[in-house]
Amino acid sequence: LDEPVAELVNLEQLEQRAVENRPELESIRIAQDGALIQQKLARSTFFPTIFGQANFHYAKPGLDPVANEWMDYISAGVNLQWNLWRWRGDETKVEEFEVVYNRLELEEREQLRTIDYEVEQSVEELNHSIREWQLAMELRDQQSERFRIVSVQHQNGVASTNDLITAEADLTQAELQKEQALVRYYLNLANLRKATGTIAEGVE
Repeated sequence: LDEPVAELVNLEQLEQRAVENRPELESIRIAQDGALIQQKLARSTFFPTIFGQANFHYAKPGLDPVANEWMDYISAGVNLQWNLWRWRGDETKVEEFEVVYNRLELEEREQLRTIDYEVEQSVEELNHSIREWQLAMELRDQQSERFRIVSVQHQNGVASTNDLITAEADLTQAELQKEQALVRYYLNLANLRKATGTIAEGVE
């Protein structure tokens, strides 16, 4: 695994990215658009529907078959439809879609709060894992230097074999802690990608 980035993650930038990418928010917004369209369609039935039609005629014979001449004339008509008996039912539909839209607005605000919390928690855990990995690296370097010194001392007969074994065990433990910290970093990074809706593209 590659080593973690040394920089801590910017919270505000990731929260904005989460708002843009989380599919839950996109789903709610699509549903809101649908509710608005349905509301407008239901409200449109409040008003009459007017149809207009006009025709130009040029024929032989025309209106007077006796004259047997080419004649032209225009016919026009207007049709008005207004379902007043459905007024109460249409008004109820409009109210229903208004309730649906308001409920979706509440869901959106709740989802935004949830996303902010998830992103903040993920950022905090990721930053903690970065600091944890940095400390584990420092400890590993210290134990590596200690093992080197004890090895030289053992070769010169200054340190015992038990001292060398202890130093080697401490170095191995420090290496293990470093790798565990690295694994935790990548787990927290995956959680952050999920929280920001960028699990497929990663977080820079």
